[in-house]
Amino acid sequence: MTTKLKNTLVFIGTLGMLAGLAGMIFYVRATRVPSECVEVTTKNFQTEVADSKIPVFMEFYVTDDCEPCEKQAPIIEKLAREFKGRVKFVRIEASKQSAISKALGVEKVPTHVLLNPTTMEGLMRTKLVDEATLRKFIEDWLATQQAPPATQPATPPATQPATPPATQPATPPATQPATPPATQPATPPATQPATPPATQPATPPATQPATPPVKDKSKN
Repeated sequence: MTTKLKNTLVFIGTLGMLAGLAGMIFYVRATRVPSECVEVTTKNFQTEVADSKIPVFMEFYVTDDCEPCEKQAPIIEKLAREFKGRVKFVRIEASKQSAISKALGVEKVPTHVLLNPTTMEGLMRTKLVDEATLRKFIEDWLATQQAPPATQPATPPATQPATPPATQPATPPATQPATPPATQPATPPATQPATPPATQPATPPATQPATPPVKDKSKN
């Protein structure tokens, strides 16, 4: 076999290997399950974390020479799908987002932070954690956030038994025995004996003796 033919076969084999590798990469990308973790930077921290309506799980990692971060990544993806709708999972590259790391006090990776955006209270855990431990870490924290505040049973205000107002026995008004009005014995009006009116004896009218009419003698 000549050298030229040998080199040609090697070249064709190399092309075949590269084609197979490219096909594999394409297949992996096409069938890969989309990540449930949101990549967060200073630009979208307010939207994805501070304004979230549900608790947020933040994973701080680095891509350069961090074996624990590489091992932690698939566990985070699995729990993100498991707690979907209850907890939002985000990933923050600590070396590139130093402002966020410093604000939250992150000094090592991997570091996991659970945050309640409503109260801005959180809990931090550092180093590589196995799946069962990390799940319990999340569930225990959620239980404290969802538990209603302890309330004391309502105590009705102390009441005194109703005391009726003191009453005096009804005293009828003092009454005097009915005294009939003083009456004087009926006194008949004084009467005088009937006195007949004084009468004068009837005096006959004075009468003159009849005087015969005087005759005129001149007519004889």
